[in-house]
Amino acid sequence: MDEQVLSWSYDTRNDAVHIDQMQDLDTHTAVAVRAFFRRLDVPHLFEERVSPTLEAGDSSLFLAVRDRAWPPWGLEARTVAALCQVHAVSPMGVGVSPVYVADEDATNLGLMAAVYAEMLEELGRGERTEVNYLVIDGSVYASRILRSYGFEPSEDLLVTDDRRYVFHRTDAGALRERLGLDRLSVPELLAHEIDEETLERHALFFSTLHLASQPIRVSDRVVREIIWVDGGLFDASLPGGVAPVGPALPPEIEDEGLLE
Repeated sequence: MDEQVLSWSYDTRNDAVHIDQMQDLDTHTAVAVRAFFRRLDVPHLFEERVSPTLEAGDSSLFLAVRDRAWPPWGLEARTVAALCQVHAVSPMGVGVSPVYVADEDATNLGLMAAVYAEMLEELGRGERTEVNYLVIDGSVYASRILRSYGFEPSEDLLVTDDRRYVFHRTDAGALRERLGLDRLSVPELLAHEIDEETLERHALFFSTLHLASQPIRVSDRVVREIIWVDGGLFDASLPGGVAPVGPALPPEIEDEGLLE
């Protein structure tokens, strides 16, 4: 008897995907986003990160969505497959979240690239065209990989309780070109109609963002190489009008002379 060989591909699943940009969430979409983070086993991220950032303004969600064919609407009719959030952090720049995907799409490069392409194209239309990631000071992995895609470390930094993070920045249009997203349409990305070299560049870029930021690790004790850029970082000022770069340094860091 001939054995039947079943083909495994993301392309069929991606046929049902459309990508939406949203500045606020209606009830149905909010339920879908909550369910998405619950499936990732990090339900707290919606309440502690995504929703407050949206409510603060100057923030957008880019969602890869699969809608149920029938019945066409109602609770649980919409399934989020991937999510990326951007929000203003400076007059020219935005902070960008990891590209969150569920386990069933963990290696769906076309899906991730399509969401990221929509995000970069939208940034190119606005006033804020600078993409920002916060990378741990002294990083070997994340910093070097981001620099290979055109990101430049800046002098701006943020200090957590025991770590320093340096802003890495690049222009959204330039990043779009380096990823080859300026010459690939969203349907082509979702169908994985991508040349080998571009596919490899996508694999390195998105796997680096995922691994370095560890977006589905619940523990707050994990030291991440890339952390979320909080909104409003450059909006406030210290006494005397000095723009902040983060909280005051712990004494042990000052004693080590880590700042010039």
